[in-house]
Amino acid sequence: MKTIIPFISLCVCAAPRLVFGQALPPQFVWKSLPPPAWRTTCNANGSAKIEDGVLIASCATTAVALAEAEIDISEYDGRPFEICAVVTGKGVAGSKGNGDSGFRFAVNYIDVTMGGNRTWPGGRHPVGDFGPEEIVFTDRTEKTRRKAVVQIGISNGQGEVRCDLSTLRIREPQPLVEPRNRGRAVAYPERVSAMPQLRGVMLGGMTSNAWDKLESWGAKLVRHQMFVRCSASVTNYEAYAAEFRERARATIDEAERTVNAAAAHGMKTVLDAHFTPGGVCSPARGDPLVWQGDNRIFHDRRYADLFVWFWEQIAARFAGRSGDIYGYDLMNEANHTSPAIEGGDLVELQERIARAIRAIDPDTAIVVESMYGDPGWFRSLSAIDLDNVIYSVHFYYPHDYTHQGILTPVSVEHRWPDEGRGWNRDFIRRGLEPVISFQKEHKCRILVGEFSAIAWAEGAGDYLRDCIAVFGELGWDWTYHAYREYQGWNVEMEAVSRGMGAENFRPSADNPRKRALLDGLRKGIADNTEMTRPED
Repeated sequence: MKTIIPFISLCVCAAPRLVFGQALPPQFVWKSLPPPAWRTTCNANGSAKIEDGVLIASCATTAVALAEAEIDISEYDGRPFEICAVVTGKGVAGSKGNGDSGFRFAVNYIDVTMGGNRTWPGGRHPVGDFGPEEIVFTDRTEKTRRKAVVQIGISNGQGEVRCDLSTLRIREPQPLVEPRNRGRAVAYPERVSAMPQLRGVMLGGMTSNAWDKLESWGAKLVRHQMFVRCSASVTNYEAYAAEFRERARATIDEAERTVNAAAAHGMKTVLDAHFTPGGVCSPARGDPLVWQGDNRIFHDRRYADLFVWFWEQIAARFAGRSGDIYGYDLMNEANHTSPAIEGGDLVELQERIARAIRAIDPDTAIVVESMYGDPGWFRSLSAIDLDNVIYSVHFYYPHDYTHQGILTPVSVEHRWPDEGRGWNRDFIRRGLEPVISFQKEHKCRILVGEFSAIAWAEGAGDYLRDCIAVFGELGWDWTYHAYREYQGWNVEMEAVSRGMGAENFRPSADNPRKRALLDGLRKGIADNTEMTRPED
């Protein structure tokens, strides 16, 4: 699980270039916006003024100094967009401990599609002296926005920012993944196609008692998180690769113990690579700013090769155990927000890994995720050109509800359901529509690899029941996030107060979240399902 955040990148808005062998269509070419009515806003320690069309925003100490204007972006309803402006920064810095501070170039808008909430896409923040640079803010979500407010300047930071407001331009960003294999129907061996809907959990720390308890709950599927953590710097590939190969052995041994224990308790295992070699790119590691937040495997072929090697070792260890293993989940919530290396985008690399696995283990299913594992990214996900592939989605809609107090202040409270916001079971169905359409097109099996709501969210039990009911209607397999992992997701814990510390939780033998999960595991959930009390 990770946060989905659009990004800011530095680039030169160049003339149209070739994409997928053809000249860029008009929507990918920068165009000027009608001059908006700008207004400035600042607090006592900030100064914001516009002179001859140039914004000058300055803060001697931590303060706010912004220009903002409403713009009509209805042309981009249902598709991503990006905005570009020429900006110069001098001595720009953010507040210590506040990542969403300093230089600001962003938009906010009402998300018309998903319940009418105001959305504030954030981005990365250049610091120090920079520019004049053409700075691009990209929002790759596919929402109905209609109108938006664009902001440029300094937010809770200091320094000076100058922006020629006449340079503001907009376009649809070029696709990150080339469309391919449209309409390809996925074929499955009978043992997969005839397999009933499987319901289960992601795993945390497991003991023999934990396995016995999970079996008594009725779980038939577990998702095992694999990690290979290295101390060597990614800037020294040879040292990193040597350490990675050595530590991978212990990771695979642990996975085998899980597969054996799950099989002994009547459960199948999803083997999930919950990491990628080299981790996430960062300017602090010497990476270009445009790669920031991307998985390194999409930009450095050496680390992609190392990931292929890892999966080959997994396949060699587990070949012949397709009866115990639900599938190989190739990469958890991986993403690249800038174009990948040739032949190595999200879909191409997963297909390359899948083919390497199939050369060793031709029988076990492959599990492929969308960008970030997010439902909306299924609109641009391409099927790989292989059979016996299960496609996986993670569901945390609305994020403001499921992650309240984690990514937002704990004082901000939301409830479920909330008819005033349109948050109900139909909302869940609408959020999954891109996945439903993908399944219809490719005739594929779907796994909901993660879904949850934080323990202190009002109505979290009802939210889980609604999710499980919709998954049941669709016949999708699922694994709840998570069994005996972080206490905020663990249904054997309940929140006594809002907050992420251990003191905010206590053990709980019975709570609405646990009842919902047990009902889902044991018998599924329908509109007329009566809640049962836990027996343990």
